[in-house]
Amino acid sequence: MAKKTSLYIDAPILKRGKKLQTLLLDFALLVILNVILLFGIDSIVSVSGGQKGVAAEIANNESSLKAIIKESHLDEFDANGNAKGPEDNAKTYILRLTYGSLIEGGASEGDISEKLYAGVDPISSQNELCYHYYCSFKAEKNQGFLDGYASNYGQDHYRSILTKGFEDDYAKEGFPYLTLESAKKVDESYRNAKYSEGLTLRNALQSHYQAILEDAIKELKQGYSPYIEARKAYEESYMALWMIKIAEGFGAYALSSLILFFLLPIILKNGSTASSKILKTPYRRNDGYEPNILNNLLRFLLLGVEYLLAPVLSLLFIYGANAKELLSVNLFGFAPVFTLMIYSFVLMLLSYLFTFLPNKKRQTLSEFCSGLIQVDGREMERGD
Repeated sequence: MAKKTSLYIDAPILKRGKKLQTLLLDFALLVILNVILLFGIDSIVSVSGGQKGVAAEIANNESSLKAIIKESHLDEFDANGNAKGPEDNAKTYILRLTYGSLIEGGASEGDISEKLYAGVDPISSQNELCYHYYCSFKAEKNQGFLDGYASNYGQDHYRSILTKGFEDDYAKEGFPYLTLESAKKVDESYRNAKYSEGLTLRNALQSHYQAILEDAIKELKQGYSPYIEARKAYEESYMALWMIKIAEGFGAYALSSLILFFLLPIILKNGSTASSKILKTPYRRNDGYEPNILNNLLRFLLLGVEYLLAPVLSLLFIYGANAKELLSVNLFGFAPVFTLMIYSFVLMLLSYLFTFLPNKKRQTLSEFCSGLIQVDGREMERGD
């Protein structure tokens, strides 16, 4: 194709302030278009068989994890299938413990509040989470625990960790109920918030039980082979879904970049991107000719590397609630998405700082490598 002298051969080179404005607008338009295309691509891919299969695999693996937790009795679940967690379970334990201990200790019916314990099951070996874990589950499933986690189970171990530091508050024999005296103190703390002795004991018992429960959960997750295998399968399937989402994001980014930095400059001519057309800041080559396809292609490829922050921001915008998981995903096996954000930002900054080199052309790194100079077309239009 024959070279054509640029209409802007005599236009002044664009000042850095105006160039920065153009660059920021380019980047903003890129992110916006990326988000729009990503929504579209995700809507199409989400109904595909591949992603449905991965989603089903995640659900199955999550069910397997919940099943192990339920079998171990280390957590309770509400009607929606949500885990209560150690803190809520510890509160429930103290209430059940107090109620069961009052009954076991022979408290009169008048001493037991029907309102306070309405709907509460008194503590027993059937509903005490840690008792079931240490005295039943771990004893029966002991071969499934790794070395270093297989010991420390049974009723003696359970009683020793439960009553440690509270030897005078628990019954000495049988199931570890509270003594009647301690149970009455805790019971009174529910009725009277100003009863400090009972409230102190209640909070101490609750914190101690919560710590025991958290240690047991940690032991199960780190030392029980079936849970470790189920967790690994869950993480692998979840990672597969994230890789699909990241592929969608970078696919949308490639298409967005192609439109804004290759196709539009050819259509609009003079190497103009959308922002440079709006702001009247076109391009010419170093030799004074109009940019050709090769110039536009080189700039498109270079900006594709320079603006890698755009697809990450687009993904964060759409999947903000799962940003933590997204940022920790390793691309190519060694580079977390978070580091990609940092590298991209640094590269964008260095590219702009490149305009301060003493060559008077005020070219960014991508413009320099693609042989383009951005000029101020407003002066030419005023001259016309």
